Amino acid sequence: MWQMKRTIAVILALCLALMGLMGCSQNKGETGADAGERQNTPAENSGDGVTAAENDGQKKVYLLYPTLEFPFVIALMEACNNYADEKNIDLTIFDSNMDDNLQYQQAMQAIEDKVDLVILCSLSDRGVAIMRQLSDAGIPCVILNQQPAEGSEEYYTSAIVTNDYDDGVKLTNLLLDHFDGEDFNIVAISGLSSDSGNTGRMNGFYDTLEGHENAHVLGDQAADWDKSKAISVMENFIAQYKDDIDVVYAADDTMAAGAVEALETAGMGDGKILITGNSLSKEAIAYIKSGEMFATASHEPWDMAKLCFDVVDKILKGETVEKLNYVPNPIYTKENIAEYPYGEGTW
Repeated sequence: MWQMKRTIAVILALCLALMGLMGCSQNKGETGADAGERQNTPAENSGDGVTAAENDGQKKVYLLYPTLEFPFVIALMEACNNYADEKNIDLTIFDSNMDDNLQYQQAMQAIEDKVDLVILCSLSDRGVAIMRQLSDAGIPCVILNQQPAEGSEEYYTSAIVTNDYDDGVKLTNLLLDHFDGEDFNIVAISGLSSDSGNTGRMNGFYDTLEGHENAHVLGDQAADWDKSKAISVMENFIAQYKDDIDVVYAADDTMAAGAVEALETAGMGDGKILITGNSLSKEAIAYIKSGEMFATASHEPWDMAKLCFDVVDKILKGETVEKLNYVPNPIYTKENIAEYPYGEGTW
């Protein structure tokens, strides 16, 4: 398994003094544990306006991400570091700790540092303001793992996105085909409401169910991509609906795994309740093989990172790129999980 390399950085000393804001950045060279221990360590800065990229010939790229907390994101950042190395790109990763204002300040630091490109994942409308500022500064912006906000097209150069709506459609059609007109009951576990991935997956689910009177949604609760919250949500569903549940539709595999554990604890983990997830975690692969999960959509972080840095490399070389670049999203079940190209999984 690849070693995760992380370093924590913060806003420039001047910004800290004036605004009291602190950021966490991640450079190639530290593990996840190291990063967690160094959240308050100041970033190194030359102080003379000459970037590291100008000193050694590398292109300098900042990646601004809203949180580095979730397993999928950790794997994605690891893969980004890997492909940045392959492309000889000087990459620094910033964690905004779900703070929109902090992410804005990190973007201002990117402008101050005269970076060559910014990769951005923003969960709010503040992202448009960041893109506008970068555009005004002549810095290309690549959106990663979020659908670009409406009205932002003129401000970003390219976007690396997942077709989450299509995931919802495919997985729901798989369920409809399985029950073949028979009545069935579903409980849904959704992710962060501010995340476009969650919006797409849930809209695809509900839109595909429309008109199918044999499919009944008993309940829908958010677990915010968190396994422990998903266990609690599933426990509530079990207490309320118990044997009436036929399907658990979870918006990602971390929450799907929480549903599996809650059902096992309740003595209902025999695979009769079909569970779907999203993004193909290691747990999901094992559960699909054992029959404890029915299906998931694959959003492989290493595929996403490779696509991202292929696009970034072209932009830095002055080449033309597509505005939207979709990460492959195959559906995996027990019948085809052996075809997954990354063995037991990457996150």
